[in-house]
Amino acid sequence: MITLMSAFPRSIIRRCEQTLLDAEQFPDQLMQDAASKVAEVAEAMLLGPTLFVGPDLFDEDAEMDDPAPLAGYSVLLVVGSGGNGGDALYAGRDLAARGAEVTALILTKAQKRALDAFPGRIVNRIDAVDPRDFDLLVDGVAGLGSTRPLAGEVAHLFAGSIGVPVLSIDVPSGIDADTGTFHPEGLAVFPDVTITFGALRYAHVIAPECGEVIVADIGEDIPVDGTLQRLLYSSHRPLTEAHRAVHTATTPIPPGMLTLEPAHDMFIFQPHPRGNKYTNGVVAVLAGSEQYPGAGVLTTLAALNTNSGLTYYVGDSPEVISACPEVVMRPRLEDVERFDAAVIGPGRGDCSEELAALLRTKVPLVIDADALTALANNDLLKQAVRRREAITILTPHEGEFKRLSDATGTPLERAAALATDLKCIVLLKGRITTIAEWADSVQAPLLTTVDAGSSWGSVPGSGDVLAGVIAALCANVHARMGFILDLLDVCQENYYSPATAVSLHATAAYLSAQTPYGPAPTRATKIAESIGSAIAMQNRGS
Repeated sequence: MITLMSAFPRSIIRRCEQTLLDAEQFPDQLMQDAASKVAEVAEAMLLGPTLFVGPDLFDEDAEMDDPAPLAGYSVLLVVGSGGNGGDALYAGRDLAARGAEVTALILTKAQKRALDAFPGRIVNRIDAVDPRDFDLLVDGVAGLGSTRPLAGEVAHLFAGSIGVPVLSIDVPSGIDADTGTFHPEGLAVFPDVTITFGALRYAHVIAPECGEVIVADIGEDIPVDGTLQRLLYSSHRPLTEAHRAVHTATTPIPPGMLTLEPAHDMFIFQPHPRGNKYTNGVVAVLAGSEQYPGAGVLTTLAALNTNSGLTYYVGDSPEVISACPEVVMRPRLEDVERFDAAVIGPGRGDCSEELAALLRTKVPLVIDADALTALANNDLLKQAVRRREAITILTPHEGEFKRLSDATGTPLERAAALATDLKCIVLLKGRITTIAEWADSVQAPLLTTVDAGSSWGSVPGSGDVLAGVIAALCANVHARMGFILDLLDVCQENYYSPATAVSLHATAAYLSAQTPYGPAPTRATKIAESIGSAIAMQNRGS
């Protein structure tokens, strides 16, 4: 089984699906296989954690004792005309066989064989059903072929299902499978869970509105050389690796299926047995100013809490030394004896000269906030980034990105364009953060996405914390492995990818928002203070 989660365009998905369809041994074999996986996830959503008995989803003895485990549950299928609708109808058949009361709302002409196989109630008018009367809604309207917004009545049906969980098949209807875009008025389905097949679609790594995404493989019993998953990964080199930092959904993942996992490498966080403040990585922080001292505090605090090595603060901010007495303060960059990575920009103001000096160093460099503005306005600095041999990481949000580049398209395409232009790593921040890693050894930038899993980290100063986390992890890797990587002449971008930092930061944000009564608004200082717990949590799960 493939464990690395990658995303593919609609055209590749279609081509590999057609290979399986051409080899079917009976009509709708692939569709019924997909439908059985839809039914498994639907059952998991209905029964929740009680569904698991030991390591198996369905305990055989329990099935014999209770042949109708879904008795008392009601499901509404919203059925379109294509294969997505057929998946829903066959899944409805399987759910009905397990005791559920299943209703199919047929929006247009449905797939005939699937409709004939469906044993439940059929309605043809939207006003004939109230979504609040059901325990689960299944979106079988458009799926992979979705390229336009939902009709208003259908969109309002799903919008009116507040409190009722929604399961989308393949891609939420109304969300474009390749671009992740949807109508600005929200004429799309925003499900709790999306089940897809073989591998992720681009929409799943662009649009957080897809909810928790579960991947199931199909085609095992079709006589071709591989399942859909194997066909996809063998026929097309995936360039997009996907992760999710925090899982907030309560749906159990059925055995044999996959969902996004955090990006983390345990060795980064473990101090060396003979390590000291230098061997664990030294960070230089150039952040904050008289006008914005808080940015310096947040970036420095994040670096300290991420790395057990030494942290230098470049400047004379009394607020930083008061909040972080462990830090070593130096008035100017040239006064810093040595460092393994640096971060510049948060709240720094005009820092063009400092940035130019750092670009001449041979250690990983994180460029954020005001330093990005300096870079955007100075062609000489851009040339210095392009010529730089050491790792350079830009961390723009949407507004900063637009100052740096006029690239258009999806976040994947835009981040890749800027990384190619400046020959660096670009981290385009958002609820789903897109990372493009340019390297001499590859034809196109490697793309990674990290879904934070929640939006609690969208607070002022959160980006300052992230910049400090990235720099600290880079310092750790450079101190431990920099010489080896240079000696082996390997692609260093693979070792300095900020995906681990993004996942760690999102986990810290989530933890900082927790209270004894549930999640609540947080702030950047609490995020920085939660980094240690986030490291422990991620290491426990590795």
